[in-house]
Amino acid sequence: MEPPIKRSKSDKSNEPSLNQKSLSDLRKSNTFCDALIVLEDGGCIPVHRVILCTASGYFYNLFMSSPIDKPFDKPGYLVKCVTTATMECIVEFVYAENCDVNETNLTELLSLAERFCLYSLTDRCLTFLQSSLNGTLTNCISLMSTAKFLSRRDIQTNIHVYILSNFLEIAATNEDLLTLSCEDITNIIRDDALNTKTEEPVWEFCQRWIEYDEMNRLQSVPLLLSGIRLGLLTQKYFEERVLHNKYVRLNPEATAFIEQAYKLVSDSNEMEELNESDISLLVPRLPQEILFVIGGWKAGSATTLFQTFDIRADRWSEYDEFSIPDGPRSYHGAAVLGNKIYCIGGLNRSYEFNNKCSVFDVVAKTWTEIGPMHCKRCYVSVCVLDGKIYAMGGNSGDDRHRSTEVYCPKTNQWTLLADMTDKRSDADAVQIGGKIYILGGYDGNKSLQSCEVYDVAENKWTYIPDMLSQRSGLKCVVYRNQIYAIGGWNGVSRVTTCESFDPDLNCWSPVPEMNSPRSNFGAEIMDDAILVFGGYDGCSIVDKVEYFRAEENKWNTATSMAHCVSGFAFAKVANFSNLEQFVCEKARRVNKNVLKY
Repeated sequence: MEPPIKRSKSDKSNEPSLNQKSLSDLRKSNTFCDALIVLEDGGCIPVHRVILCTASGYFYNLFMSSPIDKPFDKPGYLVKCVTTATMECIVEFVYAENCDVNETNLTELLSLAERFCLYSLTDRCLTFLQSSLNGTLTNCISLMSTAKFLSRRDIQTNIHVYILSNFLEIAATNEDLLTLSCEDITNIIRDDALNTKTEEPVWEFCQRWIEYDEMNRLQSVPLLLSGIRLGLLTQKYFEERVLHNKYVRLNPEATAFIEQAYKLVSDSNEMEELNESDISLLVPRLPQEILFVIGGWKAGSATTLFQTFDIRADRWSEYDEFSIPDGPRSYHGAAVLGNKIYCIGGLNRSYEFNNKCSVFDVVAKTWTEIGPMHCKRCYVSVCVLDGKIYAMGGNSGDDRHRSTEVYCPKTNQWTLLADMTDKRSDADAVQIGGKIYILGGYDGNKSLQSCEVYDVAENKWTYIPDMLSQRSGLKCVVYRNQIYAIGGWNGVSRVTTCESFDPDLNCWSPVPEMNSPRSNFGAEIMDDAILVFGGYDGCSIVDKVEYFRAEENKWNTATSMAHCVSGFAFAKVANFSNLEQFVCEKARRVNKNVLKY
C-alpha cells in the first residue's frame, strides 16, 4: 500500500466529496469508526482511518504501525505530547476544517500542524497570525521561538517586523522579551526599522535585559551597545544615565566604547573626523511613514517638484525622476489609498484649471492617469472615506463650486453627490467618525467662517458651528480626536491663529498660535505631532517648518523644506515595502542634530 500523495496548499482536487459536516457527525456518534486515537492523559477519540490517512502522511504512518496492546473495542494508536482537548480540535479540523485558532492556542496548533503535516491548518494559523500582526499580538515572543524551532523563516520574518513596529509597547508590557538570547535582542535593536522616536527607551530596555540574568549577560554589554544609536542621546541624558552606568564600568570593552560615544554627544564640531563605526552610532532609525510633497507654486508659476520628508532624520529630499509626467501642477488636492497617491485637479503652468487626476504608486514608482472629474477644480478640498476619494468645491476658472463628487477606484469613475450649502474654494476637509467635515474657504467675495458636515448615508450637507475666525487657504488635521483648523487668510492678512473642534461637544476652542503666519501650506500628523510646512506668509513663499505636540502645547521650529513653495499637494504613506528608497541616506548619515521629538 502506497502512502497518500501530499496535497499542495492550493490543490482542491482531493477535497472529500461527502459533506464535511456529515463526516464529522459520523465520527462524533462513533458510527463506522474503525480506530481510536489514544492520548497520554487517558482520552480516546474514535476516528475513521481512511479519512485521517487521506489528510496526512503522519496518520498514514501511524495507522501502518502496530496498535497499542490495550483491550479497546477498536485498534488504538498512541499519540504522545498532546492533550485530548487539543487532539479533538485537530481531528475536527481534518473532518470539517473547523478549528478556533486564537492567541491562546496559536503556538501549540502551529507546532502540531507542522508535526502532523496538516498544511491547511498551518495556512489557517498563518492567516490568523497575519491578521493579528495588524492589531495586537500579546504572545509574539513565544510565537517567534516556535517559528525558530520549526525553522519557519517566513513566520520569523513577519514576527520580527511586528516587534520592530511595536517595540516600545512590547518592551513595556511583555516580559517574554527579556528571555530572548543576546543574538535575538541585538538583531532587533540594530535594525534601522526599529520604531522609536528616541534612543532612550532602547538603552533602558537593554539595562532591563541584562538585569534579568545579570551574571550570564554582563559579557554581552559591548555587543548591545553597538546596536544602540548612542550618538543620538542628549548630552544631559548620556551624562546622567549612561556614562557611569554600573554595567558599563564592569566591562572594560564597554567602558572604552562608551567613552568614544560620549565624544560624539559632547562635541558636535568633530563631525569631519568621524569614522564608519562612529557614524553607525549617529544614523537615525527609519521612519514608519514618508511625507510626499508634489508640485506647488514657486517663483511665479506651477512646478513639477517631488519632495519627501523623513521625520526621524529631520531631512527633506528631492526626486526629479518622479515629477508629475503631464507637467507642472499647483493648488491641487491629494489623497492616499494603500500605496498610491492620487493627485486631484489643480492649475497648470498655463493657468489652465483642470479636472485631470493622476496616481503615483510609491512601490512601483510609476504615474498613471485615471478618470477625470466631472468638474474642473483648482483649490479643491479632498478627503478619503471608506476607500473612496471625495472632491469638494474648488474653482473652475469661471466660478467657485458648491458641487461635490466621489471617486471609486474599482470602477475608475467619479459620481456627483449633493451640493454643499456654500460655494467654497481654498477650503480644507477631513473625515472623523465616518463623516466628512469641510471648513472655511473663499466664496468669491470673502473668506468663510462657516463649516459643514457631510453624512454619506443621507447624501446631505449640514452646517456645524462657525469657526472662531474666517479662514481660507487654511489646513485641517484630525489630532487627538479633534479637528484642528490651522492658519489661512482671514480676509485681511495671513494668520498664525489655530483652533480645534470637538465633534462630541460640537464647539470650537482656541489653541496656541504658530510661530509664522501662512496660507496654502501643508499640514500632516507625523510621529504624533502636527507638522506644518511651506506656504505663503503674506509677503513671500516660505520654506519654514514647525510642529505642535499637545504635551508641550506650543509650536517648535523644524528643518526647512528643500524649496520655498506653496499650493502643493501632500500625502503621508506608511509602512510600504520600499520606504528606504525615499529617504536620503547621505543626509541621514551626516545629520548630527536630529530633531528631538
